[in-house]
Amino acid sequence: MAPDLVEVPVKGGPLTVAIWNAGVSPEVAVIAIHGLTMSHRIWSAVAPQCGDVTFIAPDLRGRGGSSGLPGPYGLARHAEDVQAVIDAFQPRRTVLVGHAMGGYVCERLASGSTVAEVVLVDGGLTPAAPVGVDIDGYIDRFLGPALRRLGRTYASREDYRAYWRRHPAFAETNTWNAAIESFVDYDLDGLVSRTVEQAVREDFLDGRFDAATREIAFGLTDLPITLLWAEGGLLNQRPGLINQALLDEYRTHLPQIRETFLPAVNHYTITLAEPGVSAVVHALRTACRNVTQPGR
Repeated sequence: MAPDLVEVPVKGGPLTVAIWNAGVSPEVAVIAIHGLTMSHRIWSAVAPQCGDVTFIAPDLRGRGGSSGLPGPYGLARHAEDVQAVIDAFQPRRTVLVGHAMGGYVCERLASGSTVAEVVLVDGGLTPAAPVGVDIDGYIDRFLGPALRRLGRTYASREDYRAYWRRHPAFAETNTWNAAIESFVDYDLDGLVSRTVEQAVREDFLDGRFDAATREIAFGLTDLPITLLWAEGGLLNQRPGLINQALLDEYRTHLPQIRETFLPAVNHYTITLAEPGVSAVVHALRTACRNVTQPGR
C-alpha cells in the first residue's frame, strides 16, 4: 500500500513526509525515522501492518523527496525537522521509531519533548568514538559501498535494481520482495541516487564522533525504550552493528531497555523482509498499546 506524500515547511524549504493510514484517529501516531542512506520507503513493509495508528515517516534532509533541502545537516537539524512534522500533525501521543541513524534522531527528540515511547531498530546505540584515527579514511572504510553507490550514474532503472539484487543483504538471504523494490526504485532520481553524499558524511560524523550522541541517550532514564537488533550488518556480515558488549554498556545507563535479538536478520531485512518485519510491527503495536493505558 503506497503512502500519501505531503510537504511540511522546515528551514530551507519543504520536507517530504509519507503518511500511511491517514484517516485513522490521531490518538496515537508512529513517527518513523529512517537511517543514513535511506528514505521513508525503508518502512514500506512495516507501515501497512500498523493499520490501527497513523504512521508518519519523513524523508530526512538530503534524502529522497527532501534531497533538495540545503545543509547544514547533522542530528540536531534532523531532530528540528522531525519536530516540525510532529507539530504539523499534533498527535495526542507519539511513539518514535528509528532505524539505524534514525535512532539517534529519536533520542535527540525524546530528550526535549513529551514522546511517550521509543523503539530503536538496529540503531541508537553507538560505541565510543575511536581515538587518533583518520576520520575521512574511517568514514570511507565504514561506508565504502554506500558512498560508491551514491557516486555512480546507472544505465537504467533495471541496472540499479540489479545492483541491489546483488547486494549481500538481499542476495545472501534470498529476500527480494515488493517492499525492497519500492525502496530501491524510490531512491533513484533519473539515473543517480537521491541521497546526498555530503549529508551522509556530516550525519555519520555527528553520530559517531560527537560525544553528545551517547550523552543524550544515557540521559533518557525515564523513557520506555524497546530495542530490536539484527544478527547481520549492512553487508549481512557478523557481527552486526550492535553486539552484546555494546548493549551491556548501554544497560548500565538505561536499565529499562527491553531488547530482542533477531537471528538470521540483517540491517536491511529487519524492516524490509520477514522475520524482521513481524518483529518490528509487534514492537510498535505493543508500544502503541502501552501509551494508551490509563496513567500514560
